[in-house]
Amino acid sequence: KKIKNKSLVSNCRKTQLTFFYPSAFYPYKNHKNLIYAFKEISEIFGNKIKLILTLSKEDLPSSMNSFNFLFFTGKVNIFDIHAIYQRVDYLIFPSLLESLGLPLIEANLYDLPIICSRRNYVFDVCEPLLTFNPENIEEIKESLREAVKNKLTSKGF
Repeated sequence: KKIKNKSLVSNCRKTQLTFFYPSAFYPYKNHKNLIYAFKEISEIFGNKIKLILTLSKEDLPSSMNSFNFLFFTGKVNIFDIHAIYQRVDYLIFPSLLESLGLPLIEANLYDLPIICSRRNYVFDVCEPLLTFNPENIEEIKESLREAVKNKLTSKGF
């Protein structure tokens, strides 16, 4: 099928490690803790990392929506979302609560490494590479740091 938004998928550059969080903006989706953890990691790794969110910039408070490491896709159609899965390095999934967690299943279909909340729903649908307590920014940050270090070493950055 045809990709509708080519600039969207081209933003997944080979020179950056990309983390993808496909999710609507609800408090239990835990964007706030993820963004604060990612902010601290970006201070270490600079422009070598990017967080792709399926939100619009306006969904986040202004204090959180202007970080250089963020890329906002807005709502994404099914063809583009699957193109993104094929181009990113990790699925990051910090949700506090899910009944299923469809992105976890989708990431498995693409053999995409998963970094996610250490919650029961996760282990019903996937075997994540790394897990963290989603309520603890330090744990999220440590999982991100480990993923970045491993990938940067293997990619030769």
